[in-house]
Amino acid sequence: DLDGDLDIIAAVDGGADEPARRVAIWYNSGAGQFTEATALGADQVLVGLGPYERISVDLIDFDNDGDLDLYVTGGDPSDTDWGMPLPESFGRAPNQFFENRLITTML
Repeated sequence: DLDGDLDIIAAVDGGADEPARRVAIWYNSGAGQFTEATALGADQVLVGLGPYERISVDLIDFDNDGDLDLYVTGGDPSDTDWGMPLPESFGRAPNQFFENRLITTML
C-alpha cells in the first residue's frame, strides 16, 4: 500500500479448514498489527483466479509506472504434463483497486 511499512503477500495452499488456493494480502498498520485484505474487500477484487495451483507470488513494476504490480504464477492441475506456469499480473489501478491483466509475453 506504499505507506512505508512492510505488508505481507503470500500464496496460500489452503488445507482442511480452507481448501481453496488463493493469494492472501495482509496490510501492516505500522504498529505490528496486520489486517487481511479480504476484510477490506479484496476478496471481491482478487476473483477469477481459476483452478490453477498457486506456486509463487512476487512484486515487480512491469509497466514502469512506479507502482509495484503483483505477479502470480501457477500451473493448471488438469494439464497432465503440468506444462508451463501461467503468469498473471494484478497491477494497482489509479483507484487503488486491482486490475487483472494476463501477461502473454515477457518482452
